[in-house]
Amino acid sequence: MNKELDQILSLTAEAVFESLAFLLPMPEEGEAPLSPMVAAQVDFSGPFDGTLAMVAESSMLPALAANMLGTEDGIVPSHDQQEDAFKELLNVLCGNLLPALAGAESVFTVHAPQLLAGGVLPETAAGRGPVWTTSMCVDAGRLRLALFANGELPAELASAS
Repeated sequence: MNKELDQILSLTAEAVFESLAFLLPMPEEGEAPLSPMVAAQVDFSGPFDGTLAMVAESSMLPALAANMLGTEDGIVPSHDQQEDAFKELLNVLCGNLLPALAGAESVFTVHAPQLLAGGVLPETAAGRGPVWTTSMCVDAGRLRLALFANGELPAELASAS
């Protein structure tokens, strides 16, 4: 994997998780299955098209939503609020990631995030495998991220695909 791409994606994910969800991600050792899971993806188009997908243990959603909504201790957000928070986290992550990859002047359209049936990451998007995947642990659970690019990545990152 291209180390520059890995660093950009990992640092962006860490910053978004810390600032939006107040969760400190750490690299995960090994590839143990996540179960039960919730998954979502957000498609984007612009200088290159693609998809960012995330899968996480369902058990982390109450803490994620509570942190993002700023609820009082002991108040558990509704199921819909938990799913919305999960999708919003993915949306913000994608919105921060694209300028980090393509430059602040690049213009992308980020589509609405969608939950994925079955709670699993897609193996392909638009017929292509991911150019980057990572696993992380946060105090509320474990998750995986995958970036799929359907076009040309910026030249300095292209060797990753």
